[in-house]
Amino acid sequence: MILPLLPFALFLVILPFPGTVALRLLCLVAAAATAIFFWWRQSRDRPVIPCKPVLVLWISLAALSLIYSAIPDYSLGEFKNEIGYTMLAFFSFLIIARNSETVERLLVALAAGFAIIGIWAAWAWLANDFVWDQSGHYGGIAVFSTYIVTIAPALFCLASTASRPWLRRAAWALSALAFLLALMTLQRAVWPALFAEAAVIGFWRFRKSRSKRIGQVMLVVVAVIISASFYATSSLRSDDMKGMEESVEESLVADSRLAAWRGIVAKIAEHPWIGAGFGRGAMGRVYPELIPENKMISHPHNVLLNYGIAMGIPGILALAALFLCLARTFWKLARRDEEDLASYGVCGVALIVGVLTRNQFNDLFIRDMALLFWALIGIFLGQAMRLARNDS
Repeated sequence: MILPLLPFALFLVILPFPGTVALRLLCLVAAAATAIFFWWRQSRDRPVIPCKPVLVLWISLAALSLIYSAIPDYSLGEFKNEIGYTMLAFFSFLIIARNSETVERLLVALAAGFAIIGIWAAWAWLANDFVWDQSGHYGGIAVFSTYIVTIAPALFCLASTASRPWLRRAAWALSALAFLLALMTLQRAVWPALFAEAAVIGFWRFRKSRSKRIGQVMLVVVAVIISASFYATSSLRSDDMKGMEESVEESLVADSRLAAWRGIVAKIAEHPWIGAGFGRGAMGRVYPELIPENKMISHPHNVLLNYGIAMGIPGILALAALFLCLARTFWKLARRDEEDLASYGVCGVALIVGVLTRNQFNDLFIRDMALLFWALIGIFLGQAMRLARNDS
């Protein structure tokens, strides 16, 4: 089954690379065609789609916003990209995740893509006097740090479930590379997200561990390491941007997002039941008065507030319900006794918690990062639910 997997594997490899939109869409269409073929062939073993009512609600509210959108052409294009293509990725990977061998190959392809772009980015950082080159073809710091948060649970999953010891060791080595790259990006928001993922996985390990004391110690160690990394990142940002004029605490308080969020919340409160129309760029197009003078905030920089601007409070609730339903489904699977099944379940929870946390500080739940999120959700769900059926 190697040949049918090629468009899926290539999609995962090239997804983080800027300038690959045409190729990634070609891969996605080929992957969808392959998935439809397998869906038709496996009439007795089709995967069950979880959270269908919430999915339908989320999609329906986004489609409804096209009617009242202040910028209908823009909202329609965003709907196509952020829901049409992402749902195509979700269902395609959900269907193709047929067995452990297939899932392992997909995760290896994802890890290979990360190894290529990660080593390239690290080498460029070294060659650029320890500064991230925002114009590099491996992407800017905001998207790259989001990429790290998104793939971290997948690397843990590969390290936990791979059939060969060398693959497990390689996955742990790539996890270490991801940690170093997170430091290089100097993005503070990456650390709360990684901590959230580590806390989910650590709590799960703690529940399954025979030695509770070891589990407690490991949770404390992870918390200390990530807290130190957050403080170091904040200090380096302050030194680089302010020439030692502001402390870490002062730089956090002075963050322009805090002032912008107050205005955004007030705007949502003015018309809580509908918004400006689907799309992250709706705020800048419809409410230019919300953009500060320094122009650093052109969109809400918060995925929930973005949905509030786009679709009002119903949009916020629909997105929150979708994340909650998926997390609940994964957590039920994580509590099962079978080790691999539980691993896929906890990785799904960690992915949702990490991505949601990361996007509280910058809304990058769009384009390539949204496609990657939904592809991984499809892989984890498809494999975990099949293992659950076999285990019952």
